[in-house]
Amino acid sequence: MHEALEDLPSHSRRQSRHALKAIKSASTHMQKQLLMDDYLYLKVHAARKPAENAEVLRHKLEKLVPFLSPVDAEQLSARCAYYLEHIAGLTKQKQLITQSNSLAAKAARQAEQAEELADAVGLVAKHMHKYLQPGQGPQARLRVLAEACNDIEAALAFPKRQGWDDRLDALIHRKANEAPVYGPNHSTPIAKKLNACTQHEVEFLADHYFYQKIVVTWSVGANQGHIEHELQALLPQLHDNKASGLIGLTAAQTAGKAKTNGGL
Repeated sequence: MHEALEDLPSHSRRQSRHALKAIKSASTHMQKQLLMDDYLYLKVHAARKPAENAEVLRHKLEKLVPFLSPVDAEQLSARCAYYLEHIAGLTKQKQLITQSNSLAAKAARQAEQAEELADAVGLVAKHMHKYLQPGQGPQARLRVLAEACNDIEAALAFPKRQGWDDRLDALIHRKANEAPVYGPNHSTPIAKKLNACTQHEVEFLADHYFYQKIVVTWSVGANQGHIEHELQALLPQLHDNKASGLIGLTAAQTAGKAKTNGGL
């Protein structure tokens, strides 16, 4: 084995020897596949063109196959062929991770490494959750989650797994409709202003706040639901029950304006 790897750089020989030892020692087909995938992915470099990365993978395969059992050699050849088939996506993903430090690309890589679809979806959900902000309504949350998911999908190196779209769509809609969670001492800027102003000022400030929440490209129902969601997020932060009632009334009146001023 040592003679066959002599033409490789010293660090590359160490990586190849370590990979061979680990693959031979692994006891299950899946364990071997994960080790093979890690090794092949390691050999894809962001600085190379896809064709150059493909040539490197073919060279590595030629060097390793003679030292594997027929079964392991067949499995490595199949994994290498799969990587070669998607070498453009792999190269792009490596570039996004190493050159742009893309969080979406890192999440895409982790999702593709996951053995089960449920684990992959969980990793994507963890990434998407980072972009949610307290007080966002369902439409805003839906938009943010969809954009985060799209960024991950654009960075995938391999085709999406069977069931990926259905699981992600269900997750996005469920997360979009969850009520925002606040800590016991949390107070948004608008809540602080409303708690500090007089009852006369409350109506004007609340009307202005909710009116700004109308989105002209949304339907009437979407705008009304959005304002209601904003109201429910705001009420627990208010100290005065009378002010809360007045603000609720103002929100309802503003939602009615969506029919003529905002919603389509």
